[in-house]
Amino acid sequence: MSIYWQDLADDDGLGLQVQVQTGPSVKPGTHLQSGGNSRIRLVTGDRIRFWATPVRDYGGVWVIKPFADGSVSEMPIPPIRSQDIEARRQLSGHDRIRSWIRFFVEQLSHSQGGFLYQGQWLFTYQSGQRSHSNWVSRSEPQSGQRGRLAGLLVSNLQPASSTEAVCWLDWWFSGSGDLVNLKPPETDSGRLKWWRKKVRAGESPPILVWYLNCLDAFVLVDGHCRLQACVLENVPPDLIVARSVLETPIKPDPLTQSRIVASLSRQKDRPGRKPMSVDALNGVLMSAFDDRPLIQTVSRSWATLTESCWVSEVSDFLTVSGHMDVLTRVINRED
Repeated sequence: MSIYWQDLADDDGLGLQVQVQTGPSVKPGTHLQSGGNSRIRLVTGDRIRFWATPVRDYGGVWVIKPFADGSVSEMPIPPIRSQDIEARRQLSGHDRIRSWIRFFVEQLSHSQGGFLYQGQWLFTYQSGQRSHSNWVSRSEPQSGQRGRLAGLLVSNLQPASSTEAVCWLDWWFSGSGDLVNLKPPETDSGRLKWWRKKVRAGESPPILVWYLNCLDAFVLVDGHCRLQACVLENVPPDLIVARSVLETPIKPDPLTQSRIVASLSRQKDRPGRKPMSVDALNGVLMSAFDDRPLIQTVSRSWATLTESCWVSEVSDFLTVSGHMDVLTRVINRED
């Protein structure tokens, strides 16, 4: 795997643009599988991380998490050590965040359980300083943004503290934006106590999450224990959001641009006309002359899953785990 990256920073935030070269047919250790009738499965090697299926009216998606344990070698990010934190102790602000983003990308590029596949990726920073109430963000991305760092915010951290194996993500109105955990929260481990100390000291690394289009939500990749430490200390965590993207070139129409400029000029010179505010004027001009490419978030899957296999696995798991009450709805894609 070859990795090429470029630091990004603009009015929308901070991040890293990453170009991954592996070969189009190379499957990463952690990858999505899809099958007929909108059946989805996330696996790491032979280990199932979740099953999912949207309901027929696309009002939401069922996510079933077996919370299966795996070896350290299968983890997308190996356990962060004290020396990893010490190496960044003297860094602050953007330098600290950039260092952690590069750390995550480098680890993913070498890990057997990494999820990077060929193409362009964006790793963007979401500050824990965003206003939160009960761990639900009140900040929303502005509409019409085309920058690489704009939009796609984790808006609800609460589901990531759930101990339930069956998760319902509501898509009505504005999609989900939830953060989904793949491990149950720890309650009283030595590592949790250690992370609580780091959270109180302001030394906890950001939490790495991965946006998946099929869920319209985010999966917690690295930082389950750190997130629980933040919850217990009531400190909203910093997040690094990973997503694979496609760029669509934008070519503004010169004739349209000239007409907009002429119209603005006429309005300006018209007697008694109330002038446009600077923000409104800038918005019109930026909309007309913004030639940045359109950034589309995509999530690749491999069509290697049969529906019969998916139904059999999910039926067995829900039966054994005592979730017979939702079995029929999940299989029939009903909410």
